[in-house]
Amino acid sequence: MADSHDSAWLKYGRAAHLHSLLMRRRIPLVAGTVYGRLTVISEVPPKNNGKFERRVRCRCICGTEIITSFRRLRSGECKSCGCLNRELITTLGRGSREFPATTQELWERIRAKCVWIGDCFVWQGKAKHPRSGHGRLTVRKGKTRYVHQIAYEYVHGPVPAGMELDHVKSRGCRFGACCNVAHLEVVTHVENVLRGNGWAGRNARKTHCIHGHPLWGSNLTIRKRGSRECRQCTRDQARARRLKKAIRDAV
Repeated sequence: MADSHDSAWLKYGRAAHLHSLLMRRRIPLVAGTVYGRLTVISEVPPKNNGKFERRVRCRCICGTEIITSFRRLRSGECKSCGCLNRELITTLGRGSREFPATTQELWERIRAKCVWIGDCFVWQGKAKHPRSGHGRLTVRKGKTRYVHQIAYEYVHGPVPAGMELDHVKSRGCRFGACCNVAHLEVVTHVENVLRGNGWAGRNARKTHCIHGHPLWGSNLTIRKRGSRECRQCTRDQARARRLKKAIRDAV
């Protein structure tokens, strides 16, 4: 019985104790206080989620009433009912950090951070993919895009659905962060992978197995999943297993 009482205190008593500490230090809330475009009307009961977060009913200067947390009001995170964001889009345009910029505006930002290295127009920004080296640009808060995709869209329009852009080495492209549209080609995902330097691309370009047997004609077997298999190596492995089993049975 004592154990159940202790566990109940740990579950509910601790939360009530923390709530009492918060109540002692709570900042007085005065009706009529203005935070940005919001005017405090009254305090509303907190949600029943165990967080004990103070919630406030406010009226915006446009006449809309909303309910938000007191913490967001005091920190400046919540300044209006949403009318401020709509006005910023109208007055400042879509080029601010909070809102997505147009393709032309993004291309101007990319061009300012690129240099010519041979025939490649290479992105010099810090944000690059750790493996592929593709350059990335922050188009709005919390959203990044590849710079070579933006460059292609600026010249040719959006990439078709289900397709990707490949940096074609045969055209002289030597950098993953290259933004030269002449070095880009629209391909499928499978073709892009097979052209790359990953294990799938390297194996697809092999003409002989590790033992030197040719991977074509009658010596080639295609598995159900599409991988290739050397028949001579398969026969040699089966022969070695039979020999090993015969030696083990003879002993």
